[in-house]
Amino acid sequence: MSDPTGRPPFPNFREAFCHAFRCQSHTYAKRALVKAIPVWRQPYVIPAIWVVPDTFGMDIHIIELLGKTRSKNEFSQLLDEFYNAMRVTRSWSKRWLGLRMSGARLIELRDELDSLIVPGERPPNSPRGATTARIDSQ
Repeated sequence: MSDPTGRPPFPNFREAFCHAFRCQSHTYAKRALVKAIPVWRQPYVIPAIWVVPDTFGMDIHIIELLGKTRSKNEFSQLLDEFYNAMRVTRSWSKRWLGLRMSGARLIELRDELDSLIVPGERPPNSPRGATTARIDSQ
């Protein structure tokens, strides 16, 4: 799974997830959404995604953002933002049907894949000052 130098092979959560669960990048968001729903509700999510996909628009957006994260800190911050957004835009249908993503389940997934993700909050192979230089020039 890892390269001979002992470094984790994947630059972000999305790539590690796709490798671990053997899915293609374009199916990542829906696969991660299903895994984030409590197991006993997962059979209901799959048809719901096909029938009313807009119901899960915010969830898919958050999962896409989570896919770009490299550190547990980034991941946790995004989950906090998602939780706050869900408090404002409560969906009665998702709540009533029990088809809400579980933050705890997402954190479990992140922890399972931690050893496959290159640590850090900046993209791999980027110069250390590249991010600050870009911000300063704006």
